[in-house]
Parts: sequence; structure tokens; C-alpha cells
Amino acid sequence: MLKPNNCPWMHVLAILIALSVTGCERTQTEQPDPSGTTRRLVQGMQVTFYELVQGKERWFEVDISVDGSRSFRMPVFFTENGQLVAVSAETAKQRVDAWLKQRAMTVAALSSIGLHEGQKSRYITISEKPGGH
Repeated sequence: MLKPNNCPWMHVLAILIALSVTGCERTQTEQPDPSGTTRRLVQGMQVTFYELVQGKERWFEVDISVDGSRSFRMPVFFTENGQLVAVSAETAKQRVDAWLKQRAMTVAALSSIGLHEGQKSRYITISEKPGGH
């Protein structure tokens, strides 16, 4: 068995491994742009869908979290003609993809002001009192 005192390179190796693991865990919060603009992360929201399997049972779940807040999960059901149906993993993936893209467009459309306001592109307004109150 090698003792740490007999192998000084082991200390260096341990430090290098610790640094590389730390570097992998750190999320990139700044993104330099070729134009010289720097983009810094303020806050994010993550919507994640899961397929859960327990024995012969299979179901889907959505997890929604906002940085610094508690996430919440809820079951996901699929319907056809107003009736609940079981779907394959591939069908679920396709429906989730379409649903997420549609929700993103809806959020952007409801919160943005278009070109008719004299801007060159859409923008989002955020009120000091969310919900319009």
C-alpha cells in the first residue's frame, strides 16, 4: 500500500482531480459574445419531463423549478378526443416537445410588445407588481 508521505505526486494528483471536478460542476454564468457584449445569467426556469417506471406501472411527470425556489412536480396525462390514453415513450416525447414549444411561444406572445410600438424587435415588459395588481 502506498503511503501519502512516500508519494508526493499523489497530493498533486488529488488537487488536480479536485480542480477538474469543481470545474465540471460549475455552470457557465457568463457568455462572451463576438460583438464584445457579455451575457450574465440572472435567473432561470427549468421545465423537465420524466417517464417513471415502477414494476409494470409507467407514468409521466413534469418538474418545474425556478433558480433559488422550491421545484414542484405533477403528473402528466395524455388525451385523445377528450379521453385519457396510454401512449408510447416516443409519442409522449413528441407531444411533450410540441407542448413545450407552444407554451414558450404563448408566454413570449402574452408578455411581449411587437413592432407596432416602433421597436425593431419584440421585447418583454416586467411589472413591479406581477399579475398586474
